[in-house]
Amino acid sequence: MYLFLIILFTACFQTTFAKCQDWYQSTLECEEYRKILRADSSQNICRENIQQLAINSTDINKLQKVSFCLRHVAPTHKLPTYIHLLKNKLPEKESWFFNKLKQYRIHKELESASTLAWLAEIRFPHSTTLRQELTEIYKLNADFILAGKSYLNWLNIEETNKQFIFFSLSQLIQTVKTELNASEFLDSLIYGYSPHSTLSSSVLGELCRKYNHASGVLQCYRSQQAISHQLPWKETQTILRYFSDNNHWDYMLSVLKLTDWKKSKDLNTENYRTYEKFFLKASFHLKKWSNIVGILSPGNDWHHLDWEAQLHFSLSCIRYRQVSEDRIQSLRKTARKILQHIRKNAPDPWQYRSILAKTELLIAENKFIEAKGLLQKEKDNPGRKESSSALLYWRAIINLFEQHYKKADSLLVLAGAYTTEESAGRALEIRYWLMLDSSGAHRKHFFNALPESPFGYHEKIYFLSKIPESSPLWPWGRLESATFIWKTGKPDSAVILLDSINKRYPNTWIGIKAKALQTYLRESDQTVDSSLANYDEILLQYQQGVIPEFSRERIRQIKEKH
Repeated sequence: MYLFLIILFTACFQTTFAKCQDWYQSTLECEEYRKILRADSSQNICRENIQQLAINSTDINKLQKVSFCLRHVAPTHKLPTYIHLLKNKLPEKESWFFNKLKQYRIHKELESASTLAWLAEIRFPHSTTLRQELTEIYKLNADFILAGKSYLNWLNIEETNKQFIFFSLSQLIQTVKTELNASEFLDSLIYGYSPHSTLSSSVLGELCRKYNHASGVLQCYRSQQAISHQLPWKETQTILRYFSDNNHWDYMLSVLKLTDWKKSKDLNTENYRTYEKFFLKASFHLKKWSNIVGILSPGNDWHHLDWEAQLHFSLSCIRYRQVSEDRIQSLRKTARKILQHIRKNAPDPWQYRSILAKTELLIAENKFIEAKGLLQKEKDNPGRKESSSALLYWRAIINLFEQHYKKADSLLVLAGAYTTEESAGRALEIRYWLMLDSSGAHRKHFFNALPESPFGYHEKIYFLSKIPESSPLWPWGRLESATFIWKTGKPDSAVILLDSINKRYPNTWIGIKAKALQTYLRESDQTVDSSLANYDEILLQYQQGVIPEFSRERIRQIKEKH
């Protein structure tokens, strides 16, 4: 009885197999059969089909069966072996493939054309004769990713076609916009194609810049560097300028790190200083003060920098306080020299900005009376063209440290009215903290710990520890403490502080903000999926403002790395 059932099952299975060998068959029954084959690779159906082919075979039916089997049935790990066996059995003449593909394309037999195109790619991957025909078939079959890869392969074969292929890929992106956006399409090409030369990565990089896909630009640059080890200076400069113009400072630092420009012996003085300027600018916007104050030491030769870089360097000298007191005094002395030089020689906008920087320096040195006099003088200056937001903001800061809270509140309201100014956002944030707790002692301790205050790291930590848990400023103080501790190289201790905020204030602005930073600090200890899930949860909890933007950015960066 059992033997009879086995024979019956085998007969049914063979009947199904014979029907499903037709390359065009896509019924549900065949789909189930393919699953069985994938699960039981011992069937070796694909190997048998290849062995049945004659050498230099032109039997189109058998070729289509082999193609279908390899594309839809063969286990992935065995595919390279099968392709190696198949390659020597395929027709030796390009003209045979060309004529057949052209015939299928003209008669709109797109399934047959797609199947044969796959075999042509195996037999003649570097054929210029077939490449245009293959590309057209992929486009007609709406397989735009394969069409894009085919264009890139074409470029590797004929490098003189760069402009034509760049234009063709641009047109292809316009075509696929109904299904994919430009970034998704470019990512499919960048991560699904292994470039054989810097030229294909260069073309993809140009397309990424054209369609403002910053992460793609960085990935293409990495591919170019991996192949050539040192790209031409002009191409690197173009990429750095793109990141600078679009405020992608983290990407700019990644490119600079890849160039290893500080140790390069091939750079002339002009190019070295251009790299230096980009490095200073990116580090400044990312608040990496140690990068900046360390770059020109020893000697602090800053005269060759342009006005913007000089200002960045001076502000970094003022804000970098996690060093010895002697080092801090030395940096402030350098900052004063730079600001004096800017004040005497720079154009008007930089002179005004140097006044704001000098105000910050005076506040850092606890010279409030001198700082107020400088701000008042500039406020009364009839020739000033810049807005008053920053002046109002720094006057408010001085009043906070002098504990004149009502006056500080009025000035913060005025500073916050200039919505296009960077200082306006900070003014509104500080005013929010001012309104949270009316206790003079708690306010004093909290505001003395702000980055703008004249106190050092250890003093700020002490002030924050004096804020009681009963104060609404307590979680914000813990967040500031966690930030200080993290930036001094103790992320684990910072995570503990952030966890206490998140547990006590779940589903609130401060709790979610603490959770976002906590997730960031734990990324190295978690799987990629866990980090992405945490950021997704943060986005669901809070849909507006800086917190979801932070989470979206980290999701993008993690996906790029993996």
